[in-house]
Amino acid sequence: FVLCSRSKFFTPRFLAQIVQFRLERYSRTVNFTCFPITLHLQISMKKILVIEDDESIRRSVGMMLRISGFEAFYAENGSVGLQMATQSMPDVIICDIAMPVMDGYGFIQELRKNSVTAKIPVVFLTAKASEEDIAKGKALGANAYLTKPIWPADLLKIVQEQLGQSA
Repeated sequence: FVLCSRSKFFTPRFLAQIVQFRLERYSRTVNFTCFPITLHLQISMKKILVIEDDESIRRSVGMMLRISGFEAFYAENGSVGLQMATQSMPDVIICDIAMPVMDGYGFIQELRKNSVTAKIPVVFLTAKASEEDIAKGKALGANAYLTKPIWPADLLKIVQEQLGQSA
């Protein structure tokens, strides 16, 4: 990202707005150049772990998150998700319930046992839509519960709410 000009139209405020927009929308690292100075700025994107056994859903949710400015990474079951959550400490976890190896209920129980990961917000995104399933998910510590199919705007709203609570 390079912006150079000797023009009086590029005021410091205008340049700061361009850099801020660039940081918020597109990249983790920006090299900002304006003669005669160069700034190297870094921003940390919010990390979202998507745990879903259906690859097409996993990729679709991840793509939606990346387009919205988040860093998304994936796990195909609760066991792999638990390892990734412990290693990378995501800001929010989106998790299916019905999965092989370790289901979402087992995942959240193990996640909440670990003092390091216990406070990470978990959003269940699942086809299990009965009142009993929702009650069980909330009782185990889910911060939010969404049923499939989901509108992208609804998922993004819930993720933003969870990021606000964890900040």
